[in-house]
Amino acid sequence: MRKYLFIFLFFLFTFQLTAATLRCSICRKKIRGKYFKSKGKTFCSQKCFDKIKPICAACGKRCLTGSFKKKDKFYCSKKCVETTLPKCVLCNKPFHQGVVIKVPAGDKVYCKSCGSLPKCFACSLPVASGTHLKDGRFLGAKCAKTAIFSEAEGKKLFDKIRAKVRSKLGWATNHTIRFRLVDAKTLRKASANYEPGMEMGLFKHNYTINTKTETKYSLLKGREDKTTKKRTNERYTIFILSALPKRKFIEVCAHELGHDWMQGNFPKIKDLKIKEGWAEYFATRINDIYGQEYMNKRMNANSNAVYGGGYRFIRDYVKQHGIKGLFKYFRHLNR
Repeated sequence: MRKYLFIFLFFLFTFQLTAATLRCSICRKKIRGKYFKSKGKTFCSQKCFDKIKPICAACGKRCLTGSFKKKDKFYCSKKCVETTLPKCVLCNKPFHQGVVIKVPAGDKVYCKSCGSLPKCFACSLPVASGTHLKDGRFLGAKCAKTAIFSEAEGKKLFDKIRAKVRSKLGWATNHTIRFRLVDAKTLRKASANYEPGMEMGLFKHNYTINTKTETKYSLLKGREDKTTKKRTNERYTIFILSALPKRKFIEVCAHELGHDWMQGNFPKIKDLKIKEGWAEYFATRINDIYGQEYMNKRMNANSNAVYGGGYRFIRDYVKQHGIKGLFKYFRHLNR
């Protein structure tokens, strides 16, 4: 019994001797009594031990009761982890799984729930509320606030846009243009190359061809028939899709007026890329005049070879040669 008591006293003395020579890895004070040990380091108190715990990357506090690690950073709670998640632009809540929608102004991210909502035909974004139109389109509540539903209202605004084109740019014609505000079904029927989502307006030039044949006789050549063709009853019509928000209505009207101008000045140009590219460039100039330059980002980002590619060609040509240089190029194509 005395033997075991001696061994116990020996170890107790050794422990106390060792503890007396230890120093805290944080405050460097001598350790007396109980201490903490972790990863080869010793700590004299809970306070010192807590100082080695990671700092939350979100709130800046120590992760005392536990931590979450994400991409080599620590977070003290799930709430702080959620600050690293993207927020839905519609409901403003953080999410793990969502939908990214590319728009010219920058990618917009939606949670899975909001991303599955109906998309507004005018802005192409999912919306929480809106109206189903008779032709099957869905119009978001925000876009509906300035949407043009009345042909009379549309015609009035169209005339103002055309007058502004004439006064600010001088790119107007004297054509009598018939304005029509139509639904998607009517526009699809009127267009030979209708593309859903791409086409929101249409310019049409119709005419009647009168053929006249004159017959002449001569001793040398005998009978000669000479046939001439002449265009008469020329008609110009611009169709604009109904329920467009005012900003989009202005842009689409400008695009179609660009076609009218080209038809009046360079009617022999048939290259669709040039025609659509010019109409898009025409629209950007009107966007600038109306203070909605941000809408021009759509043309710059458009991946469509005819509309986007055509616009960027015209834009770059003007940068290099000026607008007069572009018109000179048009005269060359119009031969």
